[in-house]
Amino acid sequence: MKYKFSLIQSTSLVVGNVVGAGILMLPASLAVYGSFGIFGWMITSLGAIMLGLVFASLSQHFTKTGGPYTYVKEVFGKFAGFQTAWIYWLANTISNIGIAIAFVSYLSTVFPEIAETPLYGFLISLGCIWLVMLLNCLGLAIFARLQVLMTLAKIIPLIFIGAVGIFYVDWNNVYPFQISAGYSVKTVILSTISLSIFSFIGIESATIPSENIKNPKKVIALATILGTSIAAVIYMWIHLVIMGILGTETLATSPAPFAQAASKIFGDQVGTLIAIIAAFATFSTLNGWMLLQGQLPMAAARDGLLPKIFGKVTKKGAPVFALLTSTILMSGLVFMNYQSSLVNQFTLIINLTSFSILLPYFGCSLAELRLLLKQPARDFKKFILPLAISLLALSYTVLAIIGVGWESALLGIGLIALGMPLYWYMQR
Repeated sequence: MKYKFSLIQSTSLVVGNVVGAGILMLPASLAVYGSFGIFGWMITSLGAIMLGLVFASLSQHFTKTGGPYTYVKEVFGKFAGFQTAWIYWLANTISNIGIAIAFVSYLSTVFPEIAETPLYGFLISLGCIWLVMLLNCLGLAIFARLQVLMTLAKIIPLIFIGAVGIFYVDWNNVYPFQISAGYSVKTVILSTISLSIFSFIGIESATIPSENIKNPKKVIALATILGTSIAAVIYMWIHLVIMGILGTETLATSPAPFAQAASKIFGDQVGTLIAIIAAFATFSTLNGWMLLQGQLPMAAARDGLLPKIFGKVTKKGAPVFALLTSTILMSGLVFMNYQSSLVNQFTLIINLTSFSILLPYFGCSLAELRLLLKQPARDFKKFILPLAISLLALSYTVLAIIGVGWESALLGIGLIALGMPLYWYMQR
C-alpha cells in the first residue's frame, strides 16, 4: 500500500517548496535594478498563477507520477519526455544548492565566522544537504507529516513580519519607482522576470508524486492553485515591505534581508531569532525539494528512460539510489563554488537554474495547448478560458526565457547535450 498525501499535505508541499530561499534571498538580488524591479516580480506572480492553472488542468488528464516529465512524454513522446526529465532534474539539483546557500547565509547573521571563513559555510551546506537526504529516506509518511509542520512554522513568521512591517515602510524607498544607473526599463523588466521565476519554482510540486496523492484528479489541481496563489500573495507583500524598510542600496548587499528588516522593526535580538527561523524555513524548502529529486528520476526509470536502479524504492517508498545520486552531485557543485561570497553564490545559482527550469514549463504549456486544440468537439465557453490561460502561460515562459540572456541559455543547452549520450544508450 502506498502512502497517500491529503489535500493539506499536498498544498503544504507546494507552498513549502515555493516559499523558501526565493523570498528570503531574492529581494537582495532584485534590488540591484532599483525599486522599479518590483514590476518584474508582479509579472512573474501572474505568470506563475497561469502556469499553476496549466498544471492543474494537465493533472486532470494524467495521474501517473512524474509531473512535467509525464505530461510532456505523453503528449510529445519519449524523446521530449526524457529531455524534460533530464533538464528538470539537473535544474532542481542546482537550485537546491541555492537553497542550501540561503540556509548558510541566514546562519551567518547569527554566527559571523561562517561568512568570514568559506570552509565553515561549505561544511554546513554539506551537512544540511545530507541531513535532508537522510530524512527523505525515512519514507513518505514521515516526510508528509514533517512537511506540514515545517511549512506552518515558516509561513506564520513571514505573515507576522509582513503585517507588522508595513507600518515601518519608508515609502520614499519604493515610490517614485527608480531604475538603477546603467539599466533601461526593458532590461530591468526582463532581468527581474528571469530572476524572480526562481522564487516560484515548485508550483508543480503536487503533480510529481501524483500516485501518492488521494483522489489525484481533484486534490492535485486544488493544491496547485491554492499553493501558487498563497505563495504569490506572500511574495508580493513581503518584497514590498522589505524594500520599503531597507531601501534598494542596503538591500542589494544584504546577506540576510529578512533578518535585517526584522532587526529594524524589533531590534537586534529579535532579528537574530528571525534569522534562525529563516534558516529553518530554507531547510524546510530543501526537505520538500529533495522529495522531488527522488520521485522524478524514479518515474523516468520505470519508463525505461533511466537505468532501472533509479526506480527501486525501499519498503517505505523512498527511492534511495536516486536521492543518493542527487546528493552526491549537489555536494560536488557546492565544493566547486564555495570560495565565492554567499550573495554572489546565490545569484549565480539563480542564473544557472532559471533557463533550465523554464524549458519544462514551456513544454507543459505547449502540451496543454495541444490537448486543447485536439479536442474533437469544443464548447466555445468552456474552451476559450483554458485556451487564454495556456497562451498566457506560454507567453510568460517565452518572455522569461528571453530575459535570462544568452549565457544562461547556452548553459541550459549544454546541460541538455550532456543527457543525449544517456538517452541513446537507454534506447539501445
